[in-house]
Amino acid sequence: MFRHVLVLGICFALLSCAGGSSNQQASKSAAHHAKAAGGEATAATQKAKATESTASVREPESSTAKASVLDQGNDEGDLDLTQRIRKQLLADDALSFSAKNVKIITKDGVVTLAGAVKNETEANEVRQKATAEAGQGHVKDELQISP
Repeated sequence: MFRHVLVLGICFALLSCAGGSSNQQASKSAAHHAKAAGGEATAATQKAKATESTASVREPESSTAKASVLDQGNDEGDLDLTQRIRKQLLADDALSFSAKNVKIITKDGVVTLAGAVKNETEANEVRQKATAEAGQGHVKDELQISP
């Protein structure tokens, strides 16, 4: 009996990490397993019910949202393009550490540059290197000049 409750608690913990929509499934599953284990209400079942009623709904992202590394495309072309741009930046000794480490996010052949650089000259150099690799019109600029 104790093993069933322990396994149930572990399963619930894993399911609750998966996100809001899984909470309803987790509570139903927890309730089902609790009944199968002898009808005892477990702490996991009670927690699942509480979480279900307070689960937040994720709002859609706005079109003006900043690029994130999670937006990086996983196809071979996107990864290769990102790598070529990064190599260009790292090879340029005139660029500051921050300019060499800007975010380079490539999705469907479109490169987004994000992060801070020291000055407009560095920003232009980073943009130029990205455009040389990706092509004109395939680079989005979210670079910021740091004070």
